[in-house]
Amino acid sequence: MDEPTVGVDAKNVNSFYEMLDKLNKQDGITLLLVTHDIGTISDKVTNVACLNKNMHFHGSTQEFEQLKIDDVSQIYGHDVHVLTHDHHHHGGAIHD
Repeated sequence: MDEPTVGVDAKNVNSFYEMLDKLNKQDGITLLLVTHDIGTISDKVTNVACLNKNMHFHGSTQEFEQLKIDDVSQIYGHDVHVLTHDHHHHGGAIHD
């Protein structure tokens, strides 16, 4: 899915992610989601890979959140700015 919630209101976004969770956990379907907004979905995914000319698999969401911003910037060869949205969980995010 490529940016599947662009233009969708918040109520339906939540319903959409609940449906994906059911498909994944109850029905055993593997899902691949492409988004520029990792902060919004970080509590909804199990693994993170980032693409910037090359694919970088960062492992589990928890492993990704433990990365330091300087390490991520080094991987991608330029400064990276991460915006986090901590609406529904108290987990970490990439930090300085």
